[in-house]
Amino acid sequence: MKKLHLSIKIISVVFTVVFLFTSCKHDQPMIKQHFKISIATWYRVSPTAPLPVVVNGITYVSLSNLSVGGDGNATAMGNIKSYANVLAYGADVKSPPVGSIGAPVNEIPGYPILGGPLPLIQPGDFDGLPAILAEFNVPTSVLGNVINLVLYNNKGDALFLSNIPGTGTSTPISPTEGGYTNETLVLGGAGKFIHAAGKLQNTGQFSFIAPFDGQDNYDGWITF
Repeated sequence: MKKLHLSIKIISVVFTVVFLFTSCKHDQPMIKQHFKISIATWYRVSPTAPLPVVVNGITYVSLSNLSVGGDGNATAMGNIKSYANVLAYGADVKSPPVGSIGAPVNEIPGYPILGGPLPLIQPGDFDGLPAILAEFNVPTSVLGNVINLVLYNNKGDALFLSNIPGTGTSTPISPTEGGYTNETLVLGGAGKFIHAAGKLQNTGQFSFIAPFDGQDNYDGWITF
C-alpha cells in the first residue's frame, strides 16, 4: 500500500511540474523580433482588362497581374519557397507601371495560359501552387487585407503576407531593370507562425527582359 501511495505522489508531482511548465510557456508574451526575408524570384504576366484602380484617392488603370515564384531564406524558417501576386497599375495602358497593390495569391491557378512567349504564363509554371494553398489553408484575405504572398519551408511552417494598399511604388532603374517598394503586414500563417503578426519593408528589383532574374527583400519585425 505504501508503494502505491508513493507512486501516486510521484505521478502527481510529475503531472504538476509538466502542467506548470506548459502553462508558463503558453502564457509567455510574444516579443517583437527582427525578421528578414531574401528571395530570388521569377515572374509571369497575366494581362488584365483596363479597369479603374483607386490608390490614395488617385484613379489609375490596371495593367496586369504579376505572379511570382521564388526560393530563398528567412529568419526562423531557414530555406523557403514562395508565391506572390500583385496588380500593377499605371496612368494609362500605354504607360509604365507607377505602382502595385496586392492581389490574392490563391487566384493565380485560375489565370489563363495564353500560349504566348515569356513572360506570359507558361504550362507548368504554377502546377505546384494548388497543393501549397490547400496544405497551409491560405486565405484570400485576413481582416480585410488581401493575402498576396505565402512563403513556406519543408517543416510545416508558413507565413501569410499582405502589401499595404497605397504604399507600393515602381521605379525604373535602367532601360532593362525596374525596382519597387512596399510596406507589408504579416497576418498569420501555419506551424509555429499560426498566430504571427508583424510589419516589414519590402524592396525588390526585376528585369524587363529576363523574367527569371529578380530579387525580393523584406526587413522588419514579427511576433509569433
